Amino acid sequence: MGDTDQFLGSWLVSEYVYTPDGHAIGVIHQRRELRRLNDHRIRVIQHCVPDPALDGHPMAAFAGEWVFDLSIEGRLRCYHGPDVVGCGEVWGEGMMIGRGLWPRFGKLFRSFAMLVTPDRQVTGGRFFVGPAPVACIVGVGVPEHSGAGWPVLHNNEHPGMLATCWRGHMHRLSPEGVVIDAHPLERQYHRSAVTEATPARTVMLRYDRQKISGDGVGIGWRIGALFEGDILFTPEHSVTFLEVCDSVTRIIVGIRRHYRAGLLECVETFQLTASG
Repeated sequence: MGDTDQFLGSWLVSEYVYTPDGHAIGVIHQRRELRRLNDHRIRVIQHCVPDPALDGHPMAAFAGEWVFDLSIEGRLRCYHGPDVVGCGEVWGEGMMIGRGLWPRFGKLFRSFAMLVTPDRQVTGGRFFVGPAPVACIVGVGVPEHSGAGWPVLHNNEHPGMLATCWRGHMHRLSPEGVVIDAHPLERQYHRSAVTEATPARTVMLRYDRQKISGDGVGIGWRIGALFEGDILFTPEHSVTFLEVCDSVTRIIVGIRRHYRAGLLECVETFQLTASG
């Protein structure tokens, strides 16, 4: 959700609901309307309709209308309630990470939103009660005026099933959100590994279910089209990553946060397109 007119108006969002361990359990259809109140504040109105498969699950209570105001303060998107309180931070063009509370719904949240094309965004996150996760959401939104109806985000097992080669660009940003540099990025999928090449270096990682090894060691997990996790490249250098593969556009969008001895060192955002 950004500060330009392209995000205003009405969006149709399909939110795919998963259990914390990744089992698909239902879909919530959401009509999301963004109205500009003044130069620095936007009102967000969400009307949600969970499908019957969610009956008996906590996300069934997400039905109905939810309203909150959003202010734009530089890179920050602050949520002022009544139904959402918290803050999101924008990284580069069209990528945001947020967290906060839905007081009336009674859940904490962590969220992401990433623009795939000017008329298509992937979104999602997790709901919590205290430290305990309740559900994982992976969604996709399109402008209502497109006439395409409710968008679809396929439950991808692996991007390598769509293409073995993906090409695009990566931007590296400072902890303050300033672009440090940009460079081409190429990813090759193999049977149980992936290699990423930039002009500076090539990294190879192997995947055995959740375990990651190779040039780093970590844990990753796939939930529908979402892939996220943590990798340690050295004892003091860790990376938290999140990416979504949209098989409709054949595009992967993602964000990585690099930490050095627990402090944020830089953030990388990237977009890859299937090329073979």
